[in-house]
Amino acid sequence: MFRIGGFSKLRQVRLAAFLITISAAMAIVYAILLVLTGTIFSYQGLLLTWIFDSVFQMGRYPVGLYPGWLRLVLTWVVPVGFMTTVPAQALAWEVAPGMLWGGVVLAIGLLVAASALFRVGLRRYASASS
Repeated sequence: MFRIGGFSKLRQVRLAAFLITISAAMAIVYAILLVLTGTIFSYQGLLLTWIFDSVFQMGRYPVGLYPGWLRLVLTWVVPVGFMTTVPAQALAWEVAPGMLWGGVVLAIGLLVAASALFRVGLRRYASASS
C-alpha cells in the first residue's frame, strides 16, 4: 500500500525491475531495427519491414502459453518473448532475478553485435543515387 512518504519498498523494487526490463526490451527492439537497417545495404530489394512485423507477430501472445522449448526460444533466441512478456511479469513481480539480469546482458550483447553489423553494412554502402 501507499505510505505517506511515497511508495512502499516492494513497489519500489517492482518499479525498478520494470524499468530495467522495459529498458532492456527497448534496447533489444533497437538492436533488431539496427540489424535490419544494416542488412538493407546489402539486400536493397528486400522488404525488411515485413520481417520485422513477422518477428513481432510471434509475441502476440504471452510466452507462458507456449511449450517449454518454444518459450525458451522466444525468450532468448528470438527475444520477442522477452520484449513483450518479461516487463509485465516484472511489474507483477513474477520474474526471477536471473531473468532480469540475463535480459540486460542479452540487450547489451545484441546492441554490440547489431552496431558491428551496421558498420559492416555502411562499408558496403555505395550510393542511393546514380
